[in-house]
Amino acid sequence: MEIDAKILILEDRRDNASKMKAVLESGGFDVVGIARCGEEAMEMFKKEPVDLLICRIELESGEISVKFVKRVLKKRPVPCVFVTSLDYDGLLKRNIDNFPEFVITLPVTDMQLATAAKCALHKYDCLPHLSEDPVPTNRELDIILQLAKGKSSKEIADKLCVSYETVKSHKKNIFRKFNISSGYETIALAYKNNWLSIWISILNVVCFAEGLVQDVL
Repeated sequence: MEIDAKILILEDRRDNASKMKAVLESGGFDVVGIARCGEEAMEMFKKEPVDLLICRIELESGEISVKFVKRVLKKRPVPCVFVTSLDYDGLLKRNIDNFPEFVITLPVTDMQLATAAKCALHKYDCLPHLSEDPVPTNRELDIILQLAKGKSSKEIADKLCVSYETVKSHKKNIFRKFNISSGYETIALAYKNNWLSIWISILNVVCFAEGLVQDVL
């Protein structure tokens, strides 16, 4: 069954890239290109109507793909699945309540890759576009902005000079009000409904990918 979604892969190991392409195409996705570096990926992105990015975080060349994804997001929000060989257990433990779903580790199974791609697209496409109430309060917008910067609940509490429990309460209210269940969905919803008056440079998943690299290196 063909899926109406175009995917761009950034991976400089030919064997990994070829396997990803084969798995995705067998699952009905349209892989519009495989790039070996960020510059090549950017040129492909400009030419092709890309719906999803699948990026190896740390390329064999030493390049970090997060920089490419940041450039993409300055043009338009696109969901991304990150693939990594790095160990992110420590990062996960420190940020368990905001950690993105779509960071998968090598070696990637066929089911993992196909499922991550489908879930990333589904979560993004199924977020409601709200034209009427409800809308977030000013304090909720403060929380959303900090989530977009990749901050944990404790870091948000310190930044806004409120208690950790207050931040948790605000997040629960946001999730309940907009029928969502994660920080990633909150930020994507903010993008779709233009809630923030400034351009948020990066989706939560990208913040965590960058934090992962900084944490390990």
